[in-house]
Amino acid sequence: GNSEWVAGNSMRLSPGAIPDDGELNVAIIPSASIYKVVTQLFPHITKGTHIDDPGVSYFTGRKIEVHSEPPAVLDLDGELFGTTPATFSICPLALEVVCRT
Repeated sequence: GNSEWVAGNSMRLSPGAIPDDGELNVAIIPSASIYKVVTQLFPHITKGTHIDDPGVSYFTGRKIEVHSEPPAVLDLDGELFGTTPATFSICPLALEVVCRT
C-alpha cells in the first residue's frame, strides 16, 4: 500500500505508510479461516497493530518481488492481478496525488 488507511479510513492496513515517500508498504497475512480473520486479525487491522502479530510479515521497499511455491493468485485491492512470481516497483513522479495529511 501507499497509504496508511484503506476502506474509507476504517482499516490501517499499512500503518506509517506515507503516500509520497517513494516506498511500497507490504503486509502479508497468511491464509486463515474466516473465523480467525474476523475474531482475531480484523480488530488488529482496524488499529494497525496486526503488524506486531508474529504470523504477519510487514516490510517496505522501492521494489518488491513476490515468489511462492506453488504459484499463488494475486489479489490487489480486490482485483485479480495474475499469479506469482511478480515484481512491483515505484514509478517516481508518475502520478500527482493530492491528499490530506
